[in-house]
Amino acid sequence: MSENRRKLERRRVDIAVVAHNGVDDEPLGKLVNIHEEGLMIMSDGPLQTDSIYQLELVLATPLDNESSIPVVADCLWQSPANTEGNYWVGFKIVEVSNKSVDLIGRLV
Repeated sequence: MSENRRKLERRRVDIAVVAHNGVDDEPLGKLVNIHEEGLMIMSDGPLQTDSIYQLELVLATPLDNESSIPVVADCLWQSPANTEGNYWVGFKIVEVSNKSVDLIGRLV
């Protein structure tokens, strides 16, 4: 049994959210769950672990007139999903604004 190192429970999101690379606006995958310190996406391909990503979490339904939530996150791990070519990818949020923290709290 592996030890769960998370301090906060990740919560599923109620609306569709796509994580985009904030540098080139390429979609990276669909947000699966999130909390104020981390998130998991299902990507269409492998990502670079031990790398920092500027993410834009693009919301299908705006919250407080905001259509995206910017965060900077470290890609900690990934593992193949059941669907061929897809990966579960885990991130630790390393930089986030107070506004983004508020939006994350309202997202779940």
